[in-house]
Amino acid sequence: MFLGIVKGELTATDEELWNSFRAGKKKAISELFLRYHADLYRYGLKINQNQDVVHDSIQELFLKLWSKKDVLDHVNAVKKYLIVSLRRIIISQLRTYEARERREYEYFGQPYQSYFNAEDKIIKSETDQERKRLLREAVATLTERQREILFLKYFEGFENREIAEIMDLSYQRVRNLLHEAIVRLREYSKNPM
Repeated sequence: MFLGIVKGELTATDEELWNSFRAGKKKAISELFLRYHADLYRYGLKINQNQDVVHDSIQELFLKLWSKKDVLDHVNAVKKYLIVSLRRIIISQLRTYEARERREYEYFGQPYQSYFNAEDKIIKSETDQERKRLLREAVATLTERQREILFLKYFEGFENREIAEIMDLSYQRVRNLLHEAIVRLREYSKNPM
């Protein structure tokens, strides 16, 4: 069953592509890659701002998928599955990188830094310089998890239950973090420090 027509060609649904890819069809995984690369790249940059790392992580994701196609299960939400998988790969790489940076700092005195800045997407959308500054300050007061939840909710359009699955948190924890983030942003906008 095909869902729509694009430029006179039939377009397969995500589920059809996923099943074709699991059956060993290279064209199906290529289509999934093309369909979701931009979304994965945009999300990956929220976790790690190094473009090369994000590109490499996306490549690694699809190579892993292809190598495990025979043992993968049916997936109902392909985009969510890909985002969760990419997140795991990038976080694993960040942990490895940060551990290496800490060791280098201990031995060579070079500082290390975390590359997770979810506020960049929000800040770029603002045009007024003063509002940018205030928003940047407000978002900087949030935890990394709160920034990531805001990004997934308001820029990727995920529901709280989906965010809970992506971030491996309870539904209630996602609601609490989202509420705390919004309250903190509101308070900060009224009384900037």
